Amino acid sequence: MKNCQKTTTTPPDADNPLTMQKRFLLLAVAIVAVLSLATPARVHAQSSPALLLKPWEAAGAAETLTEGMIAQQGHVQSNGNHFQFSDVESDGRFRLFPGKEASPRFGYDVTFINANTSQPNFPHQLLDSSVGFGSFLGISNGWVFGAQAGIGYAGSSPFGEGRGWYARGSFIVAKKFDEQNALGVGLDYDGHRSYLPDTPLPGFAFSHTFDPHWDMVIGAPLSSIIWKPNDQWRFYLDWLLLSDLDFNVVYKVTKQFDLFASFETRRDQFWIHELGDHNRLLYLQRRVEGGLSWEPKKDLRFTAVIGYAFSTDFRFGWDYRQTSPYLYASNEPYIRFGMDFKF
Repeated sequence: MKNCQKTTTTPPDADNPLTMQKRFLLLAVAIVAVLSLATPARVHAQSSPALLLKPWEAAGAAETLTEGMIAQQGHVQSNGNHFQFSDVESDGRFRLFPGKEASPRFGYDVTFINANTSQPNFPHQLLDSSVGFGSFLGISNGWVFGAQAGIGYAGSSPFGEGRGWYARGSFIVAKKFDEQNALGVGLDYDGHRSYLPDTPLPGFAFSHTFDPHWDMVIGAPLSSIIWKPNDQWRFYLDWLLLSDLDFNVVYKVTKQFDLFASFETRRDQFWIHELGDHNRLLYLQRRVEGGLSWEPKKDLRFTAVIGYAFSTDFRFGWDYRQTSPYLYASNEPYIRFGMDFKF
């Protein structure tokens, strides 16, 4: 959602279908999360509908982001058993025809969680990995049509838990009405959601640009506000319906260095053998952090972060409509490092 202001001019060949798709895509980044109950802006989602809507650099062919986080050793709140949490997250996307916004594209997401704990029956490793494919199907009277599909696995034994496999699919219809307003609607099935994973859900988002400094998206399940008061400051606020509020602020120190701070939520869910046939392990963690990003050259960025993880909560249940407590860990500081690479 950070580049939605690039749609402030109208190209002379606006009647060309490919050009109209490109114009919409540059704005549609503001409604990346229209269709998913588990993809706020900060969360990796390259195998979800974001694969279809997130815009590309002009000639970009691929991009990847990899991050690693390790927290200080803590304990289980209920009994004092030691508990140390770390994770590695990576996502990426690739398109077949670089430079063409309507090109078919592929994406992947991987989250690996390591829990060093003496808690009985708690899995020491959790893996969530998925791949997706997206393509535009056509354009009619200014409405852009697209579809996305994916498959993934989430379990405590890498690809060894049969119930851990899940499918994703979505259909999107969107239109830009003028330079300030756009609407996107669609239907999404995600067998990995933390809410209603077995139910196709509709979504919508209305995007409005007030001026060069303000953009707002009103929708369900996600609404957001973007404020750029000047060239140095950027503020982002996302609200996931009935769930989470995430906030991010960035200050550009120089052309190569940014300072940032954020409050965000991590969610995931996994099948593990110990929980039986109809329950998943539901994971939630909230983080507040600050850090520095360095871009030594175009399309290469490194990030270093110091943060504080809290509300680290593992529950079991089919989804969050009805759960039972499983493990609640102590609040702990952490460090995180990342690398973002494009070509």
